[in-house]
Amino acid sequence: MKKNILANPFSYLLIISLFIISASCNSNKKEAGKEKTDSASTVVNEEQAPPPPKAIGSFTILKLEKQRLLDLFPNGGDSKKLLIQFSDDGSINFMQAVAFAANKSNIYQNIMKTLIPASTDSWDTTGLKILGNNELTKKQIKDLIGGNINAANVKDLYFYPIKNSINQIYFIVSTSFVPFTTSGEIKILGYPVDGQDTKPSPPAPPCATCE
Repeated sequence: MKKNILANPFSYLLIISLFIISASCNSNKKEAGKEKTDSASTVVNEEQAPPPPKAIGSFTILKLEKQRLLDLFPNGGDSKKLLIQFSDDGSINFMQAVAFAANKSNIYQNIMKTLIPASTDSWDTTGLKILGNNELTKKQIKDLIGGNINAANVKDLYFYPIKNSINQIYFIVSTSFVPFTTSGEIKILGYPVDGQDTKPSPPAPPCATCE
């Protein structure tokens, strides 16, 4: 005669206990699997996250040497403007400014030159700073140097940083070098009176009159 194990209360409790233990193990496996998935997801997100932007701090007067200016406008060429941009390849602890030659519609002419610091002193301003393309047209350059861009007329160009009312950094460009002055511990950047303003872009559209 077969025994009914459910008739024995101890057997009944044993079956219930085994069921609870089994359910608990399955639940723990699911939680462990979820934690593993969440952890893997976190690693992937961290790996895919972009590096933090480089802090924008002080600026200095920059110079585009006359030979580099000639290189950007070879034999008159098709270049109608310069596009000044900020560059960072991670090899130095500050951003550089570079100049590209471009036509009226901002199509690059595959020529790029780096602007070099013209002063060891620096300028800074509080608050937000927005960096973007800056345009300097061929007409502006010709006005600055007093004629066509050729070996007879070309001069070094100095770029003085300044900030407009919507926090964009742009430049006053001149053939004159105005050194920093000092008021106590504060370095004061003066601006030349004969300068040409670069046009931040956006919002500046392709120039209608480049020269």
